[in-house]
Amino acid sequence: FFSVLSRAVSPMLWCWCLLVLCPWVRSDVVHIPVSKEWALTDGRQPASQMAVSPVDRVTALAYATIHVGTPPQPFTMQIDTGSADFLLPGRECTGCPEPVDHAGQPRVHGGFEVAASKTARYPMVCGRHSDAVCAFRMRYGDGSTTSGVVVEDWMSMLVDNKPVVSSRVYIDMQLATVPQSRWRHRNYDGIFGMGPDSAVGNNFTAPFSLVLQHQHFANIFALDVGLDIGHAGGVLSIGGTDRRHYKGEIKWTPMMKRDCIWEYCVAALSLDLGGATIVKSLTEFGVTLIDSGTTQSLLPPGIMRKIQAHFQAHYCHLPLVCGPPGKTLFDDHCIEGDELPRGFPTFTWRFDNGVNVVVTPEVYFERWRGPPLRWCLGIAAREPELGNPNTTLGDTFMAAAYVVFDRHNSRMGFADPVRPARGAVLPGATQRAVPLPTQPRTRAHLGMVLGYSGA
Repeated sequence: FFSVLSRAVSPMLWCWCLLVLCPWVRSDVVHIPVSKEWALTDGRQPASQMAVSPVDRVTALAYATIHVGTPPQPFTMQIDTGSADFLLPGRECTGCPEPVDHAGQPRVHGGFEVAASKTARYPMVCGRHSDAVCAFRMRYGDGSTTSGVVVEDWMSMLVDNKPVVSSRVYIDMQLATVPQSRWRHRNYDGIFGMGPDSAVGNNFTAPFSLVLQHQHFANIFALDVGLDIGHAGGVLSIGGTDRRHYKGEIKWTPMMKRDCIWEYCVAALSLDLGGATIVKSLTEFGVTLIDSGTTQSLLPPGIMRKIQAHFQAHYCHLPLVCGPPGKTLFDDHCIEGDELPRGFPTFTWRFDNGVNVVVTPEVYFERWRGPPLRWCLGIAAREPELGNPNTTLGDTFMAAAYVVFDRHNSRMGFADPVRPARGAVLPGATQRAVPLPTQPRTRAHLGMVLGYSGA
């Protein structure tokens, strides 16, 4: 009897193990097109006036089109590896920005409308507007705040007009932003935070974790933010990597867990500039966050002083490297010209496990909209109000690499990206100093969430 029972139970236990202990994981990978567009954040004029109007900042971030609700409402979402919330403006939001396209022209989009979606609902753990559990309030790097309520609905990503990823998500629906001027214009609708549950600001499950639960993808994604602005040259790959977007091998470095709120942190061991090592201590960097939602690369002030000193000791012959106090690249002055002049050095970031990432001038200089173009240094000292001495490597670093976020194995991969020729950088191009407005440049993009407090 026991022998027969053993033979009968064993297959049952094996099936139970497969279903419960070893859940099914898809082996395929989906690739979502990502475009890099101009990011407008404060007081911008239409593109036709940009050459003659004061600007606070024009730079670039990576976006993808995501549909929300039933029937689907399309939204342009910033892909942000530095946060973990799905943020959309509500139709009745007070102070939310007027959406504009990549040319700075108004877009017809009134925000997310709960009543227009058959599948939208308020989470069962709280009432419609009365329970504080479903309210949220977030503070950003520039001091602005946004608040609203949490809504649950379906989202989908399309490739060739066919949904390839569908999942329910918890949406932070904005109902108010303060101050309004900080959010006046932007050419994206919301933020798709790719971070882990530990970084969620609304106390619910992170959107990418829900995608994994619904679609059974491997717990890994890769992001090529692209280089050229205004083109869909980047890609977000969920469940694996896209061999068409990188060359050579992927080099892996462990993710840092200690003292890292956002999870996607690595250990920077040293930094070379033009072949010379100017920083060679992990403690000087602190933890290093890889954040596609930050436009610049933000470094501790001590490291930024070393970079400036090295530039001014070896590259004074280049435009705006040296000059009167307050009149250099390090003081938010920019080179104006169709091409970036030759001769600027490369940065080499060296991470744990022998991983090196080379960042060329075409990547670490931000291009401001023209004509003519303005070339501004995209590396800056972390401002005191950001509250920590760590390092954030944003778009002006990530455009130099194909970046893989292997969450399952707690490691990050870097490979050389496949890049089309942007055009020769010609010597002798016309350059002249263009000072930025007296208002300080915003160092961190609004997508970088720094704090959360329950409403």
